[in-house]
Amino acid sequence: MGSLRAALYAVLLATVLATACGGSQQENDRTSDTSQPGLVVLGEQQDLVVFSVARDLALGPNRVPINLLRIDQTVITDRASDLSIEYGPLNEEATRQADAIRWRPWPHHRGVYTFQAQFDRTGIWEIHVTLQEPEETISGKVAIQVKDTPQTPAVGSPAPRTPTKTAYTVEEARNISSDPEPNPALYQLSLHEAMDSGIPVVVTFATPAFCHTHTCGPQLEVFKELRHDYTGLAHFMHVEIWDNPREMLETGDRGTGIVSPAVAQWNLSTEPWTFLIDPDGLIAARFEGYATSEELADSIEAALAGRPWTPG
Repeated sequence: MGSLRAALYAVLLATVLATACGGSQQENDRTSDTSQPGLVVLGEQQDLVVFSVARDLALGPNRVPINLLRIDQTVITDRASDLSIEYGPLNEEATRQADAIRWRPWPHHRGVYTFQAQFDRTGIWEIHVTLQEPEETISGKVAIQVKDTPQTPAVGSPAPRTPTKTAYTVEEARNISSDPEPNPALYQLSLHEAMDSGIPVVVTFATPAFCHTHTCGPQLEVFKELRHDYTGLAHFMHVEIWDNPREMLETGDRGTGIVSPAVAQWNLSTEPWTFLIDPDGLIAARFEGYATSEELADSIEAALAGRPWTPG
């Protein structure tokens, strides 16, 4: 029975990985590091499969996104009010109660749960999720790795002053973006120039045509809409993951892809990633994976008010 349950978990984890990442393994190796996903905790009976979407967790406050599935592979959506989440270092009895549990809908009937976690030591931590069903309570666990410092720029650290390509027309934008309908307003300034403007900068590193999570295009749609609410108050920018997207699209050969120097400078290994840079050039918020309009707006309002944003 134990081996069968372990096999079922392996199948479920593979299903979640395929759903969350998409694309072939060869393509995935070129753009994303999937060697550090959350791992389902085996060795005990569980009725809930928990999968951590985040791969870059570190000491301090963190926004932690997770997916939930029943053992029959049913995806559990929009049940935040029925969830209880505790987390703590592996093999320690002391746990913390998660704050600000939210359901974050993604496009195409998908989404993640996010919660706020405060990590005070490095190493392997365990997230324990309990779901109250109408007639029973089911639970599951996932192990995550917490690092001393994140791989990507940390909140409070100086944002890399990266020169990025610019465009002023749709045709020019197609040379530097894989977005089928690029908005030139997202490319008119180089990132390092925008950081000198004295207002917050919201930048997303994404590749709409080649996105493994299938959320890069929708992330840009959020940017195109949200920017109108902050005209003159914040810059919204897109940096393409690939340096030669037009060549890739015209040849149909992803193998010709050259990773953008900006991606290397920001040390990104997954996509999309979105960062909010405050007027002083410091990282005010960071979002691994798709960030909803609500999350972005909340973080921008906090930056405009001069107060820290609390992830969750």
